[in-house]
Amino acid sequence: MKIVRLSLAVVAILGLAGIFAGALSAQESSPSDLVGTWVLNLAKSKPDKRFPITSQTLVIAYSGQTIQFNYTTDGKPLAFTYIVDGKERTTPNPTFKNSADIIKATWKKSALDVVNMRQMGPVGYSVTSTFLSEHWTLSSDGKTLTEKTGSDFDSSHVYVYDKQ
Repeated sequence: MKIVRLSLAVVAILGLAGIFAGALSAQESSPSDLVGTWVLNLAKSKPDKRFPITSQTLVIAYSGQTIQFNYTTDGKPLAFTYIVDGKERTTPNPTFKNSADIIKATWKKSALDVVNMRQMGPVGYSVTSTFLSEHWTLSSDGKTLTEKTGSDFDSSHVYVYDKQ
């Protein structure tokens, strides 16, 4: 009888530990901490010199598995929307005519990874493909958001944003 009670107690403790670990994992993988308004801190950033920026504001929103990045760069708006489920999706590129992006967004613990295979040329007839990646991390105090970018044709760039 004591063994049965002890076994039930152990099962109950392990079950609670599993629930607690699942809750912590869900907290790590939630994009809700990125939501809000962020301003680019040029002094802490290493931007791409080919595309100079004097100011940038980023507003992040999310619902379900969809996260939206609304940039205002030097007064010009640009929005990107990703479904963070690890599946590849093909979308038209808002910046370049006759091109498509194959995007895969994945939330890994406390980081959001976005991989983009850009195909330049008419959809279905790829002329040139480029690989772009974004790695988003949030500081432990939640006040600084960092984006590290990489591509198959350029070195990494770092964009540091301060929470507003």
